[in-house]
Amino acid sequence: MAIYKKLPRFFYDTSTSVPVGCGSKDTRPKSKNTKKGGTVLIWMLGDVHGNFDHVLETVKASRERPAAVIFLGDLECPAPFSACVAGIEAAGIQCWAIPGNHDTDSIENYLNLWGDPLFKERNLHGRVVEIAGVRVAGLGGVFRGEIWYPRQGMEKPVLMGWKDFVDQQNGWKPTRLRVGVTQLTTELISRDGVLRRHCSTIFYEDWLRLYGQKADVLVTHEAPCCHPHGFGAITALAQSLKVNFAFHGHQHDSLNFRTHDSRLGFAAHSVGFMGITDGFGGRVRVGSFDEAFERAYQKYRNERI
Repeated sequence: MAIYKKLPRFFYDTSTSVPVGCGSKDTRPKSKNTKKGGTVLIWMLGDVHGNFDHVLETVKASRERPAAVIFLGDLECPAPFSACVAGIEAAGIQCWAIPGNHDTDSIENYLNLWGDPLFKERNLHGRVVEIAGVRVAGLGGVFRGEIWYPRQGMEKPVLMGWKDFVDQQNGWKPTRLRVGVTQLTTELISRDGVLRRHCSTIFYEDWLRLYGQKADVLVTHEAPCCHPHGFGAITALAQSLKVNFAFHGHQHDSLNFRTHDSRLGFAAHSVGFMGITDGFGGRVRVGSFDEAFERAYQKYRNERI
């Protein structure tokens, strides 16, 4: 259960250079995700919304080079995923991803991910994959009330899985779909706004497929319950996986959750808009709106104490 009331959608004002933490020192570690020989393992990339140049720029400006990067959703690729990350891949850095809610906003956004062979191979949603020696579990997309909205923890789902959803659509509007779940193609889904939208919805069966497996890291678009807009189901999933770290995007902030580590049983990290965090939570690149959101978050916490 989230311990703070829902915060308003704060202004995107980063003009004031106040240190993160509402004037207090940010005690989160600097980037240290290295193994012997100085090779950085994994970087977590916050929502990019069509911006990719900053990744290689950060690599060049840093003395660290990751073996892989993971996009935490809302890529909004202006071209096929493989083309957008071609420069990163050419530098010897594997690109993995989970989808976000905005990746199904348009036909172009959808096809540039789900229609791309590299994305089909590197999509972490609903599976556990070993990346650079780290077991990573992925759950992309967002919770939506008409499917499942487990804000407090384990509220009952309206529909269990994708097949149930397609069957429902056929039952409501048989003249619109007239195809079964096995007959749906990427092209057909892209042209149907309802089906396309729910390709970025978390179904209970997606969550259950991961529950109880073992992983070192969980990457999600939605946040766990320590975030003011987080979900108990994400926390429960991370605990069942016995992860050490959980990273999420979506909220365009990078809040300091270190006081929650012992309660959660894992270290939770939000990665801001165009922000980059290493696999231990060390910040490699500060997100565009991080300071504004952190000041508001700490102010709200202080008012609640």
